[in-house]
Amino acid sequence: MLLSFIETPKPRSEKLLGKGDLLLDSSVSYHIIENLTLFSKAYDMQPTLIGMANGTLSVATKRGMVKLNSKLTLDDVPYVPGLNYNLTSMRS
Repeated sequence: MLLSFIETPKPRSEKLLGKGDLLLDSSVSYHIIENLTLFSKAYDMQPTLIGMANGTLSVATKRGMVKLNSKLTLDDVPYVPGLNYNLTSMRS
């Protein structure tokens, strides 16, 4: 059953995670967020291409701060509209 979920594309409404969830990913180089409401502060930036693991390119249009809790904040996080998940890097 899990394999069929992974191999079969699902509409956004059937995603494994919700819009506010963060997926911890050991393969991403830095945090990237697709849900603008997660930012406690966000600023416009020069559009910047972000390479995805599947070989496609996405464009970051803002950058800012994402507060996870009272003790943990992610700084300088790119906002990339249209991502399937909010990705949190284990490296950053």
